[in-house]
Formats: sequence, C-alpha cells, structure tokens
Amino acid sequence: MLTVGPSQSRTPAELSETLESLSARVQPSVVQVFATGYAPGQGNIASGGGLLSLERGTGSGVIVNPAGYIVTNAHVVANAMRVQVELSPSPDVVAGRRSVLPPHGQLVPAQVVGTDRGTDLALLRVRVETALPALELGDSEALRPGELVMAYGSPLGLANSVSMGIVSAVARQVRVDDEMIRRHGRVRRGEIGVHAQTITPELASGLVLADVLPGGPADEAGLEIGDIVLALDGKVIENARQLRVNLFPRRVGEPVEMTGLRGDRQLTYSLSPVDRRSDPDRFERLVDPEQHLVRRLGILALNMTPEIAAMLPPLRRSAGVVAAVASAQSIPVRGEPLLPGDVIYALNGDPVGSIVGLRAALDAVAPPRPWFFRSSVEASSGSSHSRSSDGPRS
Repeated sequence: MLTVGPSQSRTPAELSETLESLSARVQPSVVQVFATGYAPGQGNIASGGGLLSLERGTGSGVIVNPAGYIVTNAHVVANAMRVQVELSPSPDVVAGRRSVLPPHGQLVPAQVVGTDRGTDLALLRVRVETALPALELGDSEALRPGELVMAYGSPLGLANSVSMGIVSAVARQVRVDDEMIRRHGRVRRGEIGVHAQTITPELASGLVLADVLPGGPADEAGLEIGDIVLALDGKVIENARQLRVNLFPRRVGEPVEMTGLRGDRQLTYSLSPVDRRSDPDRFERLVDPEQHLVRRLGILALNMTPEIAAMLPPLRRSAGVVAAVASAQSIPVRGEPLLPGDVIYALNGDPVGSIVGLRAALDAVAPPRPWFFRSSVEASSGSSHSRSSDGPRS
C-alpha cells in the first residue's frame, strides 16, 4: 500500500496521469509468491491417513531490498516446503508488446528467512545476478485517516492488480523488523511481565497494573501491582491496548522507559523486554514433515535440546520430546489434546528421550491397549502431569 502525495487541486485527467505514473514505478517491485507444503489434515489418527495434506497457495510480495529480500504474508508461506517467486518482467520485455495480457516474469526459488505470525508477515530471499528494484518501507505512524492510498498485488493469482482507497483508521499496524527476521529467523516479541487494565474515565487516565509477574522485567525494575502507567518512552499511554501496541515492535533487550504513578509519587523505571515464550508457532520453522512426524500421535515433534529448552518455560527434566505442530485431530486424550510446546517425558512408564524412542514405544503398544504418557504442559509454571489415551483403534 502506498500513499499518494500531498493533496492538490487537480483535474481528473491530471490525477489519472499521476496514478498511472505511480503504478508504472511500483509494479516492477511487486512479485507473485507460489508456495507448496504440508499442513495439518483432518485425517483419522488410527489409520494415519490425512494427518498431513498437501497445500498450494499464492500471494503477493514486495521487494524491500535490492539484494533479493521480499516481504509477503506469513499465511502464504506457512508450512511451505517449496517457495517460488515470479519477478515482474523487465521493461525491455514489456516494451513493444501489443497484447493487454502481461508477459510472465522470471520464476526463481525463494528461501523463507523467517516469519512473524503476530503481523502476518514473512521475509523471503531470492538470489539473482542483478540488483532488484526495491521499494522503501514507510512509517505507518505517519498515516492519517482520509489519506488516499494505492494497493498493488496479485489477489487470487491475478497479476498486476491495482486498487485505490483511503485510510479508514490508524493504530492498526506495527512496523516489521526485517533485520531481526534475517538474524533470528523470526521476530522476537518482547514482554515485560505485566497484566494491565484500563482505568475508567471516571477515575483517571492511563492504566493500572493488575498483576506483575515475579521475576519479570517489570518486577525487577520495581513496578508493583496497583501502579498506574502514564507514559512509555515519553509517549502518553491512555489504555491497556495502547501499551500492548507500543510494546509490540520493541526488540528484546532494547531498554524502554516507563513513567508511572504510585500514590501521589511519579516514578520512572528503566526495563528491557524479554523473549515472549508463549508463541505457539515458534517451532514450525524447525520441523520437517518427513523427519519429525509421529504419526500415531498426529504431531510433528522435536528432540529436546538446549536451544529448544530455551524456548520453553522452566522444565523439570532435560530430556524429552516436544510437540511442535499438532494435526486437526491430534491424539484424542481424556482431557486436553497435545499442543505445541507440550513435552512428553514417558510413555506407559518408560522414559522417552527422543523421537525415535517415542515412535518405538508407540509401536510396541498393540491396540486396543491404551497409552499412558507423562507430559509437561505448555504453561509458565511448567507443570507436569500424566495423561491417558485410548490409543489406536483397530
């Protein structure tokens, strides 16, 4: 989406020429994205059929760096095993053509550098011999309601589509940190360990801290339950949603200054957000359906490693198998289903230390004998308990 320049008195013909010129400048930077991959299916756990289904998707992307970096939507490349990008045809190819149908551009393989489900954005990388025409990312905070905007893309596979509209509302966007995605493969969302509640207008303006998590950045900085938050880095905070929106793009470890009120005293705190550990999609880029499928549980799993453990709440054991992706019908347990981040420690009393060991233990259980496994549920407490399942049915 691009904003059209400062409003001036123009004739319809002049406005049309301006929009046509803008489109000619933007279109070379707009690409089509084709993704093929596996997604959780609706199949039957007992038969193993349909646990994963092959999916193909298309979407739009925009070149943001001449070295081949492209921003697209995360849902377009979710679970993709292969991603291809069709670049816009060069002006030399387009020139001289009489057909109203545009020629096809170069189709090149693309690498998913990382995704951020919170903003539904993904960063791709293509490698070509020449520099690509890139567009500069704008500042969403500079947008104002009523501004004229143009949208470019390939909806439903229809290449080179252009539409026009106005900005209906602001404060719905956050900037994407493509540098962070390049470095870590994902946007590391930060949190400060508080639960905030908006103060009603009858009482005061701002928000009150309904809870401060022990050991979190806010707790270590000295914030307490009942403190009123007035500002973040000098920007007035009027409600709880505004605090979340303003913390959303902050980098992990990047210091922020919070101004608060305790009684009649105004206090200032310096604190640094830490990694948010509750993102259920943080394991997806680490799994391969061919290597990590545990068919009889209907999940894709990961072996516990120090790197994986660092992405989880505190655990009681250092060995186990982590559920990374669950199918639509993951193991039907009496209680809750397996979810991303759950850790399996034992099956029918026998310790489980790897995916290979878990598969072998499952294969050793003949139906209709039930499964009984001990797991640690994805939660800040890292609580451990046992669950049972009826297991496979013949």
